[in-house]
Amino acid sequence: MQMEVLRDLVDRGAGSLLLLLPQNFSDIHGELAQQWRELERSILSQKIPIPVYLSLEEETLGVIHDSLASSAAREKHSTVTASLWHILTGYGYQMISEDQKEAEVVKDSHVVTLVGKLAGGLGVQQRLPTVMVVAHYDAFGAAPSLSSGVDSNASGVAALLGLARLFSRLYRDVKQKPRSNLLFVLSGGGKLNYFGTKSLLEEDNDDLDSLIHSSDYIICLDSLAATAASQSHDQSHDPPHSLTVHVSKPPKEGSKAAVMLDLLNRSFSQLSSGPLRMVHKKIRLSDDLLSWEHERFSLKRLPAATISALCHHGDPRRQSMFVNSE
Repeated sequence: MQMEVLRDLVDRGAGSLLLLLPQNFSDIHGELAQQWRELERSILSQKIPIPVYLSLEEETLGVIHDSLASSAAREKHSTVTASLWHILTGYGYQMISEDQKEAEVVKDSHVVTLVGKLAGGLGVQQRLPTVMVVAHYDAFGAAPSLSSGVDSNASGVAALLGLARLFSRLYRDVKQKPRSNLLFVLSGGGKLNYFGTKSLLEEDNDDLDSLIHSSDYIICLDSLAATAASQSHDQSHDPPHSLTVHVSKPPKEGSKAAVMLDLLNRSFSQLSSGPLRMVHKKIRLSDDLLSWEHERFSLKRLPAATISALCHHGDPRRQSMFVNSE
């Protein structure tokens, strides 16, 4: 369905609209996926005077849809008498919402951010170098409850949890414990301009403040599983499994940030056909929303970067439920 069709239905007096979505979004590819994302973006960005409901297509709704489509086709080619007879004998359907309240703006949203720490050995924690790994765990779309977040950002969360599990084994052994601290942050409110990260940086926390604000480097993980198979049409030329490092400011040669990125680049080159790509994008303070999570840290003058399979912050999959969920 195009937005023009929706507008036409509104003009013709439709009281509400029910969109039936495929059970498996992975079956949507290419131009069709692009059309769904454009419709979703229009629904989210434009004012629509009638309720719009979204539901996964299932047997009962499919039967109702087929019945209504069949009735519409018959009425289009029937006589006046036949139309009247169909009105008297045909099936009628009425959409009823259990919640009759007017839609209200959510003024107080409770955002939870989880922080895990692996303390380094042979030294005072506050004096040891600290590296942070961050990933936001929420997804977004026209129907948030239907958003799997695979392309943004379930893969980042999975990677963070995997790293935490692996490094926790290393830190258990006192003899092998590295002389550096590791902080793992699962931030909430990622789709609300990284509100969880903002709160973490601004709230008073004696145990974490000194470690966070003296971090040697902060690595944010975002949309790592967006492979070429699910790339939007304008990025289909990207090689499979390529990753991009997004930074607000290129690191100076010889700095700790440059050393960290060089280590990441060499490690990735051993696992992939090519090196990490770097994209430098300055923070625009006039914008309402930040582009990447690392920008929250960059605003506090902390060295940070985002690693993602997406090469552009405006990729529609970051704000869509129509993603590859396999």
